[in-house]
Amino acid sequence: MSKRQSLREFEAELRARGHRASEPPVRQSLREFEAELRRRRPQGPDPSRPIPRHSGDVELTWDQTRAAIGALEGTAIVVRIVESASPEVLLAVTDGTLGPLTHAKHPALFWPVEAPKHGRERCEERGFYLRRDHFDGAVARAGGSVLVVGQGPVVINIRRL
Repeated sequence: MSKRQSLREFEAELRARGHRASEPPVRQSLREFEAELRRRRPQGPDPSRPIPRHSGDVELTWDQTRAAIGALEGTAIVVRIVESASPEVLLAVTDGTLGPLTHAKHPALFWPVEAPKHGRERCEERGFYLRRDHFDGAVARAGGSVLVVGQGPVVINIRRL
């Protein structure tokens, strides 16, 4: 394509040579889009999103991580969901008592967090954060009883009970 040639003239020239101009993207359903994202999801750790390191950190293997979480069963905990960014961005906080490991969510390992007993002071306020500068979009599902919010590398799923 020369500087004097218009885009339409260039596309006509390509068609004459047997080339097709690129088609505009086809809209796909949410279900197809989610399936495509699952197919593209890398298996294993993502080296482009490493855990920020602090002095004194100890590297844990999968089995060591399972054992460390298991050692907390029955104790009061706070769970903080943090976007892997620099600086880290706090997205959600909840607390309660860590229940025993269950395989009810196979293939994932699942530890329920039981609601805290009333009268106990919390060390942090439970809730989640929505940050406009990290907002990637959202969808409502199941008649609006489920909201799925994309925020940075994290998806927040909010379900009405």
